Amino acid sequence: MLKDSDLRNSAPGTKLKDCPIRGVAGLQFWHYASGRKSFLLYYRTQNGKERRPKIGEYGHTKDKLTLAAARIKAAQFKQEVQAGDDPTAAKQSRIAAKTFRDLAHDYIDLYAKPNKKTWQKDQQMIDRDLLPAFKDTPLTEISRADLATVLNKIHKRAPVLANRTFATTRKMFNWAVEQGLIEVSPCYLLKRPGTETRRDRVLSAEEIKAFWEWTDREDFAVASNNLGDTTQYIFQLLLLTGQRPGEVCQISKNQIDHDARVWTIPKSVHKSGRVHLVPLSDQVMAILDRVDEINSRSVRRSERPEYFLSPRKDASVLPNTLNTKIRRRGDLLDIAHWTPHDLRRTAATNISGRVLTGDQKSKRFIVARVLGHTDSEVTGVYDRYEYLEEKKTALQGWADLVTSFLVSS
Repeated sequence: MLKDSDLRNSAPGTKLKDCPIRGVAGLQFWHYASGRKSFLLYYRTQNGKERRPKIGEYGHTKDKLTLAAARIKAAQFKQEVQAGDDPTAAKQSRIAAKTFRDLAHDYIDLYAKPNKKTWQKDQQMIDRDLLPAFKDTPLTEISRADLATVLNKIHKRAPVLANRTFATTRKMFNWAVEQGLIEVSPCYLLKRPGTETRRDRVLSAEEIKAFWEWTDREDFAVASNNLGDTTQYIFQLLLLTGQRPGEVCQISKNQIDHDARVWTIPKSVHKSGRVHLVPLSDQVMAILDRVDEINSRSVRRSERPEYFLSPRKDASVLPNTLNTKIRRRGDLLDIAHWTPHDLRRTAATNISGRVLTGDQKSKRFIVARVLGHTDSEVTGVYDRYEYLEEKKTALQGWADLVTSFLVSS
């Protein structure tokens, strides 16, 4: 007879059967070599076909089955069999009817949107490469080799994107397994297409000056995305605040306390899932005032809270707007390859190395608070001091340093 203690302490490779008298006949426990622990149910249909479906994973979390819960589920399964039904065949029919397009739609609506701040990136990767490849292919017909072929094609043109697409694909199919849409993910044993080198690009003082002059060019807005001349200020705010592109793109009037000169990034926007306070320098306040003045010329923009409103919908622009701008107008900037995220690293490096004083550990601690990194130490759980004054000193000092770069010959 199965006992919870035996299941909990079982070794990989263990296979156990329940007692048909005190337990449920046919209920089995398998501990796979991978470490996964599952309940299976052996039974025969009324026409004599043997079945051994998995009815759930063993565990004591909400998404798994305890031994008691597995016995209840197994008993319900057997009642359906005795009534002449075949639950396994019915499930297989439901699975066969599900296509990749169905999965993509359900994954975005039911999982990604409620749980991921970056769900739009998942949507873009699905729409760009995965849907065109698989369309209405039944989930049961998508193989590991099919996925590898698609990912390798992406890798040839964009290695990092291939890794991101792989991560999204794996999560999507794992979710499909959790929902009972497939038994095994085709991503099983599939590895990400390429290795990534950690970026360490930091713009020099000369490059910062060239970058700023690039954003101030008259022809910067030409052939852009109808944002007029406000995209330049997103780039400038990225450099001066050191915040993430997605957070700067979503800055809005209701997040700014003009009296306290503090930008409150809500937890729904910040990557950490926590509210993050950013003191605003004189230079940043001037930029926000300028953007406000530009937006006031448009009835639509003036009625919205977003500083950087999408031209196509009532929401903030997406971070990929910045990459589009670099692609279209980057030829006007004569510096080595850079990305929007490099501006954040540039701010952090200069604040630590040229603005703050003190020992390296304390400077890095303040930089981490400026960037909004989560404090992983135990004391961080209890320390709710926001270090506003320290962050203000760091960011105003950094803005002044940037200003000095711009006026230097």
